[in-house]
Amino acid sequence: MKDPSLAIEQTAYYMPPKIVDIDRWAFENGRDANVVEALKGNGVAQYFDADGEPVESMLAKAVAALKEESGFDPADIGAIVYVHTMQVSTAPPPQSVFGPLLKRFAFDNALCFSIAQQNCVSFLASLRILRTLFLQRSSLRKALIVGSDVLPFPSQRPIEDNGIHSDGAAAALVVRNGTRNRMLSVSTRMDGRFFRGVLNDEEYTHNDRYYWSMLQVMRTAMKDSGTTPEHIRRVLPHNLNIKGWHKVLGALGIETDRLFADNITDKGHVFACDGMINLADGGATIASGERFMIHSNGFSGCFGCGVFER
Repeated sequence: MKDPSLAIEQTAYYMPPKIVDIDRWAFENGRDANVVEALKGNGVAQYFDADGEPVESMLAKAVAALKEESGFDPADIGAIVYVHTMQVSTAPPPQSVFGPLLKRFAFDNALCFSIAQQNCVSFLASLRILRTLFLQRSSLRKALIVGSDVLPFPSQRPIEDNGIHSDGAAAALVVRNGTRNRMLSVSTRMDGRFFRGVLNDEEYTHNDRYYWSMLQVMRTAMKDSGTTPEHIRRVLPHNLNIKGWHKVLGALGIETDRLFADNITDKGHVFACDGMINLADGGATIASGERFMIHSNGFSGCFGCGVFER
């Protein structure tokens, strides 16, 4: 059976209207000036707050934006994957995050399932799973990846001093044999030492292999796609830790001006959605035929990177 060539034909997203700047957050949560300065040093300026808007509503708005921009026919969608991190984002049975989407958009032919086990790397992990699904089902031509989360605790907005969590939603249209944003390789890694994620004191476990793990998945993705660092024209990151990104790119020999860092400041980090959001905003900076990376790290020692061709 011929190996399917998958491509991310289009992405779109929705961010809630409420924006909270980092100084206001610090004042309301009793954080001192040193915390604020450290966050600002990593590019943090603000975050988006769902302010009571549920995940289902944000997902529907992201899918509506994707449908308007790409013009896909709901009848052609053979699978929908929901990627997320927060377990509270999934409705208890018999409810489902898919129910409202299926009803509103008439996705009558879609197989629906979710991935959360790799947290913010679940978007990249879902591409690997979809590749297998496309391989096994020759009739499958198009699929959606959708992601959304709402962080319930303001105290957990900051990710140490590396970034800030935003609420939001994103959607991607994945097609067979597409010519735009072709997936050349995806590499993921999980460090089992950090399976607990957030500790009881709401702090994050320090990972002494953080940069090593980032470099490993990026180098593996490049090797698997036959790509060298000089051929990577744009890096679409997880939206945090701009200082760390400069270290990693320096170690890889990739110029730091190839990092699409705008959304570290403008959007903040949206669980499992940064890759889709950054492709929507940063795709125009990538010329046809150029290769680019999408990278993400997640809670519990999850790391992932994909190499694509515009």
